[in-house]
Amino acid sequence: KRAERLYQNATVIQTAYRGHCRRKKYLCDLKRIIAVQHIYQRKRMAKEREAIIILQSLFRGCGLRKSIVLKTEKVIIIQKNFRRFKLRQSYLTALACITCIQNFQRQRTARKDLKKQRKLSCAIHIQSYFRGYLVRKQQDALNSKATMIEKAFRGYTKKRDLQEMRKLAVVVQKLWRAYAARQEYQSDLTSIVFIQSAFRRSKALARVQKLKASMKLQSIIRCYLLEKKIAMLKQNAIVIQAKYRGFSLRQKYLYNLK
Repeated sequence: KRAERLYQNATVIQTAYRGHCRRKKYLCDLKRIIAVQHIYQRKRMAKEREAIIILQSLFRGCGLRKSIVLKTEKVIIIQKNFRRFKLRQSYLTALACITCIQNFQRQRTARKDLKKQRKLSCAIHIQSYFRGYLVRKQQDALNSKATMIEKAFRGYTKKRDLQEMRKLAVVVQKLWRAYAARQEYQSDLTSIVFIQSAFRRSKALARVQKLKASMKLQSIIRCYLLEKKIAMLKQNAIVIQAKYRGFSLRQKYLYNLK
């Protein structure tokens, strides 16, 4: 009976652990599938936005080109008529002088703008390198602290699990030793009773009454031992159930914490 109870308890523990592992694996697979779906939807939306932007830019460029072509043709016609009837030569000379002055001024402004852009680009590069250095330093410090915290927490959980396993092992050893001692005691007791009965039958028939009295005492002792054994088995079963419930609650807490 005790072996059957232990086997039933072991099957219950195994089914509970297997169900926990399957639920954990199912949740991990579900999270991965959801992440893949989000990535696919984002890529699809990005492609559609790019296509819409390209079509809009093409349509706007076509309209602008048409309007620019019409305006340029009108301006060219007006300029030709004006240059024919007005001061063509003076206009050309003035235009040449203006173009020279404009080129000189544009070159000067271009050189100034180039110097400003170079200075600005150098300052931006210096700022970006310095900010990157600060960010990397801060990230390294955070990573080192996180690794230290993870090491301490893992060590604590492993020590706690090891202590619980040791306690369970001590309880199982106690139960097994008690069971072995009881089995040995019962076998010795049966052999002693058999030898005593044979010896008493062969030696003295007059001691039958005393033998009956001794058998009554033995039956009382056996009943006492059986009651004690049943109480001990109940206590051990309660201890195992409490440990298993504590283990399942800790697993649920760790799963919710993650």
